[in-house]
Amino acid sequence: MRLTILASLVTLAMADFASDLKLAQQCKFNLSAEPMPIHSHNDYTRATPLFEALSYGCLSVEADVWWVNDELEVGHVPTDLVQGKTLASLYIEPLVDLLKCQNKNPGGDGLNGIYSQNATQPLQLLIDVKTDGLTTWPHVVEALEPLRERGWLTFLANGTIHERAITVVGTGNTPLSLIEDTDTRDYFFDGPLNNVSNLTASVAPLASTNFFEDIGIVWQPWSPFLVANQIKKVQRQVDAAHALGIKARYWNTPGWPSGLRDGVMSTLWEQGNVDYLNADDLAAAVAVIKGESPKFIFYGPGTFLTDSQSD
Repeated sequence: MRLTILASLVTLAMADFASDLKLAQQCKFNLSAEPMPIHSHNDYTRATPLFEALSYGCLSVEADVWWVNDELEVGHVPTDLVQGKTLASLYIEPLVDLLKCQNKNPGGDGLNGIYSQNATQPLQLLIDVKTDGLTTWPHVVEALEPLRERGWLTFLANGTIHERAITVVGTGNTPLSLIEDTDTRDYFFDGPLNNVSNLTASVAPLASTNFFEDIGIVWQPWSPFLVANQIKKVQRQVDAAHALGIKARYWNTPGWPSGLRDGVMSTLWEQGNVDYLNADDLAAAVAVIKGESPKFIFYGPGTFLTDSQSD
């Protein structure tokens, strides 16, 4: 019974994805969303990978890749892997179709980005390598060729980063040695936000760290939820990254309850000055950035009261 239900859900998800892919190929998928500094965490788990994130204006999406069966299959753990669900089919090919549409008008330079509201804003594709990095990363580089040959990848040449429609950043088991030792390339590294002293923006334009392990448990039961020394630590880490021209992101932030989740995101955004909000709930992250998220204070076990309700 459970297997039947699971199979039905997978079929429905793939049907939704196929529908969005067809719209992309026909240049009918809506790319008019306002670009938002949101990272679509574990994006491939959504019913419509990539497309749902784009509908919210996300400026960063994440794909976990495994080199198995001579393919870069996408999934969080090995049991998630499905033949045909690959980096190419879920991300590279749809991005090529979308960018063809964004650059279909004659007379342009062909370098428009994903979003109509800001054609020069790159979309970050964060590729989390799960299998052996030295074996897997060369296959990732090869898989990028459809974007590369059309000039749509941000690249480094002569010490200067040239931004294009898609910026590829490797994380997880991505080997730093295969990136920092290459002077001309169109892929970058996700450095450790808790130690950026040995990084440069030309190698690692992004730095990330595990919020729970680095900043700690959020136990303060009222806004801003983080205690003063936690906020100061976030600010020190982000400031150190920004001084090097590196963008900052925290992952493994609280996901529940919703009041705590939104409160922590608000604090990271408003006081921490992070560059990307790491989000599973994209609508909640958009609300935080737009200042539309309720401001929560703790009211009782499992219950949150908004500021307006506390008057």
